[in-house]
Amino acid sequence: MHLRGLVHTRRPDLATDLLGSRPYVRDCDTTAMAGDFHVTTGEVLLACADTSQAEAAFQSAITIAEEHRLPHQIPRTLRSCTSRLPAVGELAHQALERLRIPASNPAGSTQAP
Repeated sequence: MHLRGLVHTRRPDLATDLLGSRPYVRDCDTTAMAGDFHVTTGEVLLACADTSQAEAAFQSAITIAEEHRLPHQIPRTLRSCTSRLPAVGELAHQALERLRIPASNPAGSTQAP
């Protein structure tokens, strides 16, 4: 949260310094936290114009979200990168499609109405 706050208050250089000096990944207790960390890392790096490293961080977040069925991690990636990293945005959209669970109709039938 602290890193995101720094980025959103236009202090990406400070966020980058903190990112480089702290072992945040090792502090992640859950897979969801690791995915969130990668999105945050991507946001920090993108704010500092390090697009190649930001792209790698966002791709890691998408992979974690898809592998562990955590679709709620992907929209933040989309919001963060769609305009500056359209290829990553496309990967995120594809991952959401693959995670989509088809809804059954109210009667429980699998046939089309």
